[in-house]
Amino acid sequence: MRMTTSELIHAAYHAARYLPKASSQLVRELADRLDTTKSALCESLKIRDALAAENLALKEATKNGEVEKHQQTSNGTTIGVKNVIVQREIETPTTDAWVNEQRALGVEMFALMYAEEAIKSNNITTGWRARASREASQYAEQLRGSQS
Repeated sequence: MRMTTSELIHAAYHAARYLPKASSQLVRELADRLDTTKSALCESLKIRDALAAENLALKEATKNGEVEKHQQTSNGTTIGVKNVIVQREIETPTTDAWVNEQRALGVEMFALMYAEEAIKSNNITTGWRARASREASQYAEQLRGSQS
């Protein structure tokens, strides 16, 4: 019989009661990590589904748009852009949140780099590197705050 993840986690905690202390701690730690991994996976799947839905909406909107003519080539072919891209603002909150998170991670790396430089220069409170690090950290928080 194959157990679900939740059943396996429950069984591991139950079995850990009857094991020697070292083995019990190991089984509990593995069950904790499995539970955490399961939660992270479920959250990732929700984000994936939301991104897929936004992607489908963008594709459908593009498919249904009319071409807005911009110029004509020498052989008479019209070059244009689908007007749905030009004229309509399509909401993509999950995509926007993901992009903002990637930006925030990059800014945090920048902040960490200057924090380390401030420590090396022995000027961790008032130097320009320390100020740059603090400002970058605040900006990363602003990026994350704009996700909602």
